[in-house]
Amino acid sequence: MVERVRLGAGSGFWGDAQDPAQELLERGNLDYLCFDYLAELTMALLQRQKLKRPDAGYVPDAVQTMISLLPQARALGTKLISNGGGVNPRAAAQRVAEGARRAGLAGSRIALVEGDDMLEKLDDLMRQGVPLRNMDTGDENFAAIRDRVVCANVYTDSSGIIEGLEGEADVVIAGRVSDNALYVGPLAHEFGWRRDAAHIDRYAAAVTLGHIVECAAGCSGGMSSRFADMPHMGRAGFPILEVAPDAEA
Repeated sequence: MVERVRLGAGSGFWGDAQDPAQELLERGNLDYLCFDYLAELTMALLQRQKLKRPDAGYVPDAVQTMISLLPQARALGTKLISNGGGVNPRAAAQRVAEGARRAGLAGSRIALVEGDDMLEKLDDLMRQGVPLRNMDTGDENFAAIRDRVVCANVYTDSSGIIEGLEGEADVVIAGRVSDNALYVGPLAHEFGWRRDAAHIDRYAAAVTLGHIVECAAGCSGGMSSRFADMPHMGRAGFPILEVAPDAEA
């Protein structure tokens, strides 16, 4: 069994800097470099883009970053995992595949994780009597706002990422997986964790760890207001997560 797995946080949001991710890849001795780009508002913005252009709807920064980092990642044996597919992960995967071919990396394996987009299923769910209850207010009158719904996505878990890694993917591109799944997936894959009583505490620990580091510089000093203590705020590094088989980190 692998003794330790090292995962770098390459992005915490759409618009995050790429330089720290490049530095992590070059100097971090990483097994995985993971990128979180999505927020709830981001999903709506991406869906509006896709409605205008069917080939859009992914995070352009994510595709650009995957393509630019892939040659070095392949050389180092570091796998790239991203939810930058947004509401159109299939198009994002196609763009990355095209970039890999241009870079002479035609043998790259790219895994696609989708199935989170529920927008076209809403009306069928309503016909079936699914309440679609507002979790804050308890209101079940979803029909009253149906015509204003721009996007509808479920948070999927790490299963698709695990499956992609089992297929020896070099890059995994997902849609709206939960933020922590970007880290839970590779850990469960590497350590062979199962979804049973024997390993549930390890999954819980991995979810917690993943939620911390997916914020990138947000957990390594980038959210600090104590500028006197951090004179080089512009170079706040991105974190590295090192985990053992029992989820000690």
